[in-house]
Amino acid sequence: DILRALDVTVLMVTHDLPYALELCPRSVVLSDGVIAADGGTQELLCDGELMAAHRLELPFGFDPRSVTVPGGR
Repeated sequence: DILRALDVTVLMVTHDLPYALELCPRSVVLSDGVIAADGGTQELLCDGELMAAHRLELPFGFDPRSVTVPGGR
């Protein structure tokens, strides 16, 4: 709630992908210090090829399409 209430840009680094989806309308995937993807968090988390290529996994049974993302996107 505190992070949502801040009227500033927040840079967050996390491996907790559902948490990122809850708070961040946009995400950047870094791979070996290089930007591998940049876009809407929900879009990135729904891209199975991207996720697999960068060894990212969602919790079992978690569907990012079922979450209402910040800003109504």
